[in-house]
Amino acid sequence: MHALEWGEGQKGRIFKLTDTCLSDEREAVQKKTFTKWVNSHLARVGCHIADLYADLRDGFVLTRLLEVLSGEQLVRGPEGLGEGGGPGIRGWVITGSG
Repeated sequence: MHALEWGEGQKGRIFKLTDTCLSDEREAVQKKTFTKWVNSHLARVGCHIADLYADLRDGFVLTRLLEVLSGEQLVRGPEGLGEGGGPGIRGWVITGSG
């Protein structure tokens, strides 16, 4: 539901969405668009995300996206694991010719 702001126009009463509602809607559209963009690249490696913020949080899918975009393979380094036993961002290094 949108908050409405009422005002008088030349042809009678008009309404418009408040700036906050427009900002929220714009953010939702951008999130959906970026999620589709990420999924278009992740499809190359058989990955998919449903929620942009939640699915990139642990760094594993983000690492896969970086691999696809850079064309470089990332491997887990000696620093250890991230939360939940999965590889963390600090635990990945880029391999390749540099």
